[in-house]
Amino acid sequence: MNDQFIRLIDGFTGLYASAESGIYVETGASLAQITFQGVEFVVVLEDSNSGRISIQCNFGVLPQESIGQTLLRLMEVNLHLALSNGGSLGMDGRTREVIFVMRASLCRLTEQSLHAVLAHLVRHVEAWRTTRFEPAGTPPAVPPFSPDLSHTLA
Repeated sequence: MNDQFIRLIDGFTGLYASAESGIYVETGASLAQITFQGVEFVVVLEDSNSGRISIQCNFGVLPQESIGQTLLRLMEVNLHLALSNGGSLGMDGRTREVIFVMRASLCRLTEQSLHAVLAHLVRHVEAWRTTRFEPAGTPPAVPPFSPDLSHTLA
């Protein structure tokens, strides 16, 4: 599976990475750091036997001015994600950055579907960075955060 992971990342890089696209890729044996339109991702081969990977997306630093409301909203969004098997949001305790993590099956992932997942997540990161998904208890300004891409990744 490690060879399959390397082929996936190399194929993705060949198809999409360029200065014009805003996509940059740095790779290791079982990890790829991808910058896609200013958003940082880490794709990790977690289990080479099963081909399970994780896609981690950096949403940015928690705002200090409204941290309580922001954390409440993140918990609401996380509940929605848990109910839809869409991944989860958390905070990196060291950097105080909000990180989204989802798992996928390497055998069902293509260069194109990886691009689609990252593009989908970039939209949500942009919404987060401008609205923080709105205050808790109000409808979000964008469609609910729902990276339900199971038809592509399961």
